[in-house]
Amino acid sequence: MTGNRTKRLFLVATALSFWSLSPSPAPAQTVSFAPRADFVSGTTPMTVAVGDFNGDGVPDLAVANEGQNNVAVLLGNGDGNFQAPRLFTVGAQPVWVAVGDFNGDGKPDLAVANIGSNNVSVLLGNGDGTFQEAQFFAVGTGPDSVAVADLNRDGRQDLVVANWFSGDVSVLLGNGDGTFGTALSRPSGVNPISPAVGDFNGDGVPDLAVANYGNNNVTVLLGNGNGTFGSALIFPAGSLPTAVAVGDFNGDGVLDLAVANSFSSTTVSVLLGNGGGTFQAPRPFGVGGDFRSVAVGDFNRDGNQDLAVTDASSDTVSVLLGNGDGTFGSAGAFPTGTSPQSVVVGDFNHDGVADLVVANSKSTNVSVLLNASGPTTATPVLSPGSGTYDSRTSHADDDRNDQGDRDGAEPDGECGSHRDVYDHAARGDGDTIVQPERHCGRRQSDNPCGGRLRWQCAARPGSRQ
Repeated sequence: MTGNRTKRLFLVATALSFWSLSPSPAPAQTVSFAPRADFVSGTTPMTVAVGDFNGDGVPDLAVANEGQNNVAVLLGNGDGNFQAPRLFTVGAQPVWVAVGDFNGDGKPDLAVANIGSNNVSVLLGNGDGTFQEAQFFAVGTGPDSVAVADLNRDGRQDLVVANWFSGDVSVLLGNGDGTFGTALSRPSGVNPISPAVGDFNGDGVPDLAVANYGNNNVTVLLGNGNGTFGSALIFPAGSLPTAVAVGDFNGDGVLDLAVANSFSSTTVSVLLGNGGGTFQAPRPFGVGGDFRSVAVGDFNRDGNQDLAVTDASSDTVSVLLGNGDGTFGSAGAFPTGTSPQSVVVGDFNHDGVADLVVANSKSTNVSVLLNASGPTTATPVLSPGSGTYDSRTSHADDDRNDQGDRDGAEPDGECGSHRDVYDHAARGDGDTIVQPERHCGRRQSDNPCGGRLRWQCAARPGSRQ
């Protein structure tokens, strides 16, 4: 990719959220969404992240507006509607926003990759839907995406930033007070984008997967547990990969990768994990178009993970239904705004069914698509839409939010609504789990809370013109 188009491919990163389903009605064989509702966000909205920014238990949205050098926060009403945007200034050309708790106060904060100023803005949350003035931290050249994780296992959230022009990833270790140390650089590949976090070799330490747009492959960096990584492992993807998401697509308890490929390749590549940090050859699943983003969720409630992919060429989001064996079938395409870039998954009207929100870079808005496949009896567990990963979640009985109970279960080990987990995660003080086999301190197969642990990972690209 050359010329202006090269300069305009921004951003993909990973936003993670969880879905815990209690027993529900018979799963639908397909999926449908209500006609989209559009909400103004700002000029050139590139990515969207989910969190509860005012502490009311309702998911809100944060949107990076590249054309205005700000972030828009849209507070949710709980019925699928959102309030007018509140704008907060960041750096030049913000193209990605992530949610985390960087000062440990239990209030969600924001991290924003600014491709035009070669830095990351950190905005500490006040807990009422407003944020403090941005702090700035230098990274590589052309930061296009950012993920949040506890890379050195000190209980403080760190940042991983992919830098498009310098061909590396920057690691910023958190100090626990909302500030970060000097960025450490690690080579990745040509035009790296979309750092996705997961435990790919099962050692309880967060690892990284990064799409290399210019190499047609994915780099996997296995973490050492101290903020550094081992030698890069390279795995082929499709042509011009733009986004990576993490899931367990064949139900074996081992993390897999889904990669969206753009332009010359009209496929999503699925790389099944072997469990030791390596992956099988990519399996292509064609949905046709110019893919910018991929998200993971169970949209038809059959217990298998599905994919949602934005297509900027047709102004749609396509859904691929998982068969549970690592293969996917098509469930159709659903209209969005103009030039959809980023897609995230959440339950925005509290009916227990996975919905979608899409950022549309050429129509100054976000589209909300409410799942019309029917309600369930489940309560979704929503983590901050940030790509947050905490290695402590690999331990079965951790109390990650220091509330005196085991996360993933009700207080005192009771099971029911899972409201305790939802509240902590939505406020931003619950850490993200990316080991699908663990829930309530046990393996998924014998989860005492009823139902299976479901979770989604969203990867979000920026605009290309």
